[in-house]
Amino acid sequence: MTAPYIPPRDAALDAWGANFSGLITASPATYGLTSSDATAIAAAFAAFDAAYAVVSVPANRSQTTVATKNTTKATFVALARTYAQQITANPGVADSDKLALGLNLKNSSPSPIPAPTSQPLLAIKAGTPLQLELRYADANSPASRKKAPGSISVQLFLRLVALSAPPPSGPLPADMTLTATKNPVALNFSSGQAGMVCYVWGQFVNRNGLVGPLSNAVSQIVPAAA
Repeated sequence: MTAPYIPPRDAALDAWGANFSGLITASPATYGLTSSDATAIAAAFAAFDAAYAVVSVPANRSQTTVATKNTTKATFVALARTYAQQITANPGVADSDKLALGLNLKNSSPSPIPAPTSQPLLAIKAGTPLQLELRYADANSPASRKKAPGSISVQLFLRLVALSAPPPSGPLPADMTLTATKNPVALNFSSGQAGMVCYVWGQFVNRNGLVGPLSNAVSQIVPAAA
């Protein structure tokens, strides 16, 4: 089996991400993307790269700096995986350009584990101040509150808009991304986001990084601070 295209180790991921983000920033159209897509990828990578640089210095490692690195890493990996699969599936992108990004070609490494076939069924409600509670279930088995068969996590995309603004047309570019393995999921916000409308989409992910169909969006107003 070919190694995963997104390296799990921080150092390798940092190098892979620099190449992935750099090539897309230089020519997003080559990969079937837009400049706003490139900006979102570059911002997510820059946040991880900066946080990784901090913890790479032993004197700077602390519970806080490691947590920041882990959070920015999860955000970048989730976003990169979504765009990478979009690029891989695009027949208009040359195989050589896909390989230059560090991607596996679509049929180069058949997996015995298929991608999830069902979408998450999401429910969201107001929780404590600056926090929302999200629950998910397999849309094919809504009473079970379990993930889709073969999946190990749920990838969530959050977009925040003003109360008077129209709903976003889709999940990207996301304001926040999360990888959830437990149910329910606590969504935390800053004081400046209170009163905004949070829209959430999700998709199941299996152990090979393959994702299932995207859910319908759910939304809720972010509760104000106490």
